[in-house]
Amino acid sequence: NGMYQYLRFEGGRLVRIESKRRT
Repeated sequence: NGMYQYLRFEGGRLVRIESKRRT
């Protein structure tokens, strides 16, 4: 599942950005 891996990788980055914005 290349798509899943891509989403997981991109998702991790997005989550980090969201976390920084929320804080």
